[in-house]
Amino acid sequence: MAAAKSSAKKRSTKRKPTRKPSLPLKVRLENLRYNTKFRFSAGGAILLFSIFLVVAFVSFLFTWSADQNMVSYKWTELIFDSEMQVQNWAGKFGAVVSMWFIYSWFGLSSFGFLPIFILSGLRLVNAYEKPFGKLAGRIIFFIVWLSITLALFFGSTYQFFGGGFGYAISSWLVSVLGTIGAGI
Repeated sequence: MAAAKSSAKKRSTKRKPTRKPSLPLKVRLENLRYNTKFRFSAGGAILLFSIFLVVAFVSFLFTWSADQNMVSYKWTELIFDSEMQVQNWAGKFGAVVSMWFIYSWFGLSSFGFLPIFILSGLRLVNAYEKPFGKLAGRIIFFIVWLSITLALFFGSTYQFFGGGFGYAISSWLVSVLGTIGAGI
């Protein structure tokens, strides 16, 4: 009986291993902010993506007419079908991304995203110390304004100048204000 009591005491005094409570997402993201390895890796990835975008955008200016038929397919079909070939210097993914940014979204003003990406990457790797929130805001304003303006002047004939976004907004402005009012 004494042996049974002592084994019961041993069982009751044993602690179950406790799990650390998981941290909320906000705290985990805040911890990543100060993790230098993560910042350097993320900054390097953003810089490499920026270089990729430069190549894809510049190539789009020369190869958009050849690639336009290919990009009209679903992007998954285009990327995974090895028989389809594109002329973009950044490959199939470059053709798809540049078609999204330049033709479907913001037109030639999409080149304004490049400084934002580059400065973000440099800031993460601690190579650029100045805050660039105001600069990024001004660049985004310029991207939107230039997209609408180019679409207003060139219309749907050269949609890649103003992009789909610019064309839609300029068409709406012309319907509301007229051509002269939208131009002003």
